Amino acid sequence: MISYTVVFGILMVAVFLVLSLYFLTGRGGFLIAGYNTLPKAQKEKYDEKALCQSMGRFLLVATVMVAVLYYGIYIQNNLLIYITVACMVLSIFGYIYYMNKGGGSRFLKK
Repeated sequence: MISYTVVFGILMVAVFLVLSLYFLTGRGGFLIAGYNTLPKAQKEKYDEKALCQSMGRFLLVATVMVAVLYYGIYIQNNLLIYITVACMVLSIFGYIYYMNKGGGSRFLKK
């Protein structure tokens, strides 16, 4: 019998995968916090496609890590869980640094 945790993990990974593929197509700016609340005049200064693709790459990495995390939970391997959580935290800080490097002008239209 499959537990609810396994079903939830599979659904979560599937949703993340669909969202990451959607972002990778260059669409979905309305789902990015901060960007979606900007006035239209401010949004026109940003390259929405590049921003969405960057978000899609990050979300794809997060999807893989969530899948590994749930696998670690399923096989009850604490070392795998700890390593995956550490990688998740490091990738989040790395992505925040990447997004803000250069004074936050990475995705401004040139």
